[in-house]
Order: sequence, then structure tokens, then C-alpha cells
Amino acid sequence: MADKQHSGITALSVRRPIGVGVLSAIVCIIGVIAAQRLRVGIHDPDAIVAHLGADEFLVGLPAADASQAQDLARRLQRTLTAPIAVDDRTVRVQASVGIGLYPEDGRTASDLMRAAATAAHMAKRAGRSQVAFYDPGASRQSEARIAFHHAIERALTRGEFLLYYQPA
Repeated sequence: MADKQHSGITALSVRRPIGVGVLSAIVCIIGVIAAQRLRVGIHDPDAIVAHLGADEFLVGLPAADASQAQDLARRLQRTLTAPIAVDDRTVRVQASVGIGLYPEDGRTASDLMRAAATAAHMAKRAGRSQVAFYDPGASRQSEARIAFHHAIERALTRGEFLLYYQPA
């Protein structure tokens, strides 16, 4: 019964090592192939797969606990890393995965998506092809870093900094 109360929301960010001159159509093809692979890699008929942006996908897995979400994330990473042939190129993708769990990390779809996106960002920062669970402490640190950055920008625009020179 406890498993029924959990849902996993997974945000995947896919990196494509493609040169700048490659047509955007190739990027679209890679996105479509990645979405198809995600759908095939999930064996739960109730799962939700959404393509959020150029390199972002969302997987919703009802009734998943943390262990099941992590197993799925690893399985999807293996599925995505198979080479993709596009014209005369072979492209390999890597996926950083962030996991947010219901109800621990959010009670609404919006909160869960935010938690999974934050976790995906943490996974990216940890290195390539990482899986990270949402950590509220890391989220607060990230929010504090953003607030600090905005405060510095405001101070710069208002001329609130003074420069002192002290020769050594």
C-alpha cells in the first residue's frame, strides 16, 4: 500500500556532442529517437513520457519508490547511450537524470517537476551521466547563490561598489 502513495518524476537532460554547423533538423531527429527509446525503455503502461525541450524529457512513473526510480533512471541511461546514426554521422547521447518523489519532494505536478529539474541540474554539475535525487538543502543553496548573484547585479547597476587600491 505504501508504494501506491509514491510517484517518481524524472527529468532527463540529454547532451549531444554535435558540431555547431549541424542542421537543427538533426537535433530534432535525435530528440525524436531519444523520446522513442525512452518510451520503449519503460515497461509501465501508466508511465508518462514528455519531451519538454530540445534536450529535456520528463518521465512520470506512478507508484514508484526511490529504488524503482533509480533503477529506471539507470536503465533509461543505458537505452539512450546506444549510438544514433544520422546521415553520415554517428551520435552518442549522455543523460543526466534528476529524480523527484511524491509526496516527499512535492505534492503538485509543478512542485515535482521543479524538484526533478533541480535534481537534474545537480546531476549535471556532478559530471556526465549521473543520477541525482532532489535534495532540499542543495536547492536552498542554489536559491541563495541566485539571490546573491542578483544582489550583486543590483549593486553594480546602482553604483554601490567602491574600489580601493592598496599597493603591496
